Amino acid sequence: MKTELLSKRYDVTVLQKSDIPDVMSLCLGNPQYYRYCPPFVTEESIASDMKALPDGKTAEDKFYLGFWDGKTLVAVLDLIIKYPNTKTAFIGFFMVNAQVQGKGIGSALVDDIEEYLKEAFSYIRLGYVKGNKQSESFWVKNGFKPTGVTVKGEEYEMVVMEKEI
Repeated sequence: MKTELLSKRYDVTVLQKSDIPDVMSLCLGNPQYYRYCPPFVTEESIASDMKALPDGKTAEDKFYLGFWDGKTLVAVLDLIIKYPNTKTAFIGFFMVNAQVQGKGIGSALVDDIEEYLKEAFSYIRLGYVKGNKQSESFWVKNGFKPTGVTVKGEEYEMVVMEKEI
C-alpha cells in the first residue's frame, strides 16, 4: 500500500513513537470525543493504539497515519486493510485537528482516502460511539450508513457503519 497517495492535499506518513507528542496535542483538542469514548487520551494509550490489531490481523495490515501540512499534524487515521473481509478497509480511528475543523478538511480527506482505497477495496467500514451526534453526523454526511450491527463495550456501544466505494 502506498500510503503517501492517501491524500492529494497533505503529506502522509506512518506515525512513529517520536510523533506521539503531536498526536497527543491533536487529541487533546478534541475532548468531546473522549466524553463518549473513554478513557481520556494518554501518551501510553496512543502508543498502544499504534499497535492494536483485531483478531486475525497482522502488523502488515495496519497503518497508523498522520496527515501533515508542513510541521502541523492535520489528522490521524488508523486504517486496517482487509478487515473484516478482503473487500473491506476499516477505519479504527480518524480525528481532525480542532484548529481546522469546520472547513471541510475532514470530508476532503475522507474523499481522498476513498479515492485511493477504491482501487483495491469495495467497502470502507468504521464505528462511532452511540450517542456521539457529532461523529454520527460527520460520517452520515460522508455517505456512511449504519449496518445494523452494534458492538457493546464496557463503557460504550459502537454503531458499525459502512460505505460502498
